[in-house]
Amino acid sequence: MASSSSMPIDKLSVAQIESVYRRYGERIFSLCLRMLADMREAELATVDVFVQFGRRLTTRWDESRTQMYLRELAVDVSLAHLHKHDDRAAARESLLSAAVVPPHRRSEQEATRIEPQTLEALIARLPNDERVAYVLHDVERENEESVAAHLGISEADTRRYIRNARLELVRLWRSQ
Repeated sequence: MASSSSMPIDKLSVAQIESVYRRYGERIFSLCLRMLADMREAELATVDVFVQFGRRLTTRWDESRTQMYLRELAVDVSLAHLHKHDDRAAARESLLSAAVVPPHRRSEQEATRIEPQTLEALIARLPNDERVAYVLHDVERENEESVAAHLGISEADTRRYIRNARLELVRLWRSQ
């Protein structure tokens, strides 16, 4: 790599960052969009992820861990964007105290799989905390402990968010 007087030799070059963006940009944008449910915010969050990636890493980074590192950055940045715009603190408290309808048996028709595009649209309609918990747990396959750590809540609250999100998705789907 050619050295530039304005950039230390151990920093990633623009070409290296662009290469990483070409490989992982779509996946990171998808995760941000699922978590934020807003195209503009997801675009801003994706840019923030790659800016932070470029600032934090040097040429000695471990390429095998790039996707995992970008994913963690995407979760952190998306949560920061959510908290910055989160005016639902009262709604969150009422959600936690709300009674949850017990699950019931599904008929064959109700057990039909939801089309991916429909599911994405329904996920976007969930309240912020439920959407984030659902995406991290059911879509990104993180365990409850990890989701709880990201959200800064207990595992019991995490389970409640996930359960409420699933119930709300079914309710939204049926109402279509």
